[in-house]
Amino acid sequence: RLGVGWKAGIRESELGQEGRSSRFGARTIHLYNGKDVERFSTKKIEEEDRTGFYKWIGLTSKYFLIALIADTMTDADITISTFKDMESQGENENRKDAADINYRYEVKRFAAGDHQDYRWYIGPAKLTTLKDAGENLVKVLFGGWKFFFRADKWFPFLCEFVLWLLVSLHGVVKDYGIVILLLTLLSKIVTFPLTQSSLRSMNRMKDLQPKINALREKYKSNPQKMNQKLMALYKEEGVSPLQMGCLPMVLQMPIFISLFVVLRKAIELRGAETILVPWVDDLSRAETLFEIPTLPLIGGIYGNNFALLPVIMAALTFFQQKATIKDPNQKGMVYIMPVIMLVIFNSFPAGLVLYWTFSSALQLVQQYFIEKRKAALAGARK
Repeated sequence: RLGVGWKAGIRESELGQEGRSSRFGARTIHLYNGKDVERFSTKKIEEEDRTGFYKWIGLTSKYFLIALIADTMTDADITISTFKDMESQGENENRKDAADINYRYEVKRFAAGDHQDYRWYIGPAKLTTLKDAGENLVKVLFGGWKFFFRADKWFPFLCEFVLWLLVSLHGVVKDYGIVILLLTLLSKIVTFPLTQSSLRSMNRMKDLQPKINALREKYKSNPQKMNQKLMALYKEEGVSPLQMGCLPMVLQMPIFISLFVVLRKAIELRGAETILVPWVDDLSRAETLFEIPTLPLIGGIYGNNFALLPVIMAALTFFQQKATIKDPNQKGMVYIMPVIMLVIFNSFPAGLVLYWTFSSALQLVQQYFIEKRKAALAGARK
């Protein structure tokens, strides 16, 4: 019986705030059984035993992989043990976080003959490199997603496609900022019919607002009757509430989330600069024009950086909301939503904020031409 393993763990190359390992790329163990990848991560100091037919076992940090690949897939006993990574712990030895845990692993198997063959992959978790290495090592990149609609099956493929598209476009234009703008244009083209229908419905709703307000006032003491009358009005005027508001955004969310994951995880975008935002030297990290003191209450969310792109995006969101929301009951969203977006997006990767900012600008342009066409048609009728 032969035991082969990796005892040293993996050093995290991307230390975050206060020396911490990135929570978005916490070290993880991956075990490939020839079809699917099992993953193991923990916040505890513990030992995990696995038995089964595995082709390889790998340990990943945010950007790198150390994998032990067997010559044949035979029954093996695998022991995974964890230890605290003092480099990322810093001074706080009592903190419990998955980003502070490092891993060792050992594979024990009975040899079929007088020897067994293994090979190691030790290097960057880069899409093209992993594909060239074979053995489906590429599966370590974007896995472990278990949110809605069996995302563990389709979401990794979407992330891989987005990364492939970004890398392919970069081979032509050589600037990831411009590549992100091209990706924004592509997503807008795909969602254009639905977005166009939604914006037209919202414009129609603005015209119907006086009638809607009259119904709400008339039946304010009978909410059930009021809703019936509103639904009847929508049906009569050919307006569908489902076509308005968030539906175009919902359609873009898989692209948005996959781009978020790719920008956080893909080594290809590490240190990527762009002529579009010359003060940003890494599109995979949050933009920082200058450092600011931690803000009360929201400091942990907002971060200690002041960024310009989220401010521009929040301003565009304000004009978007102002142009589309005419219902007095929703007026507060005109002012609340831009603030929420500013706070959340300030700590997001600069490339992701660039995507959403350009997307918001395109939607404002689309709204402008719809309004212009509407005014022209109204003038023609007169």
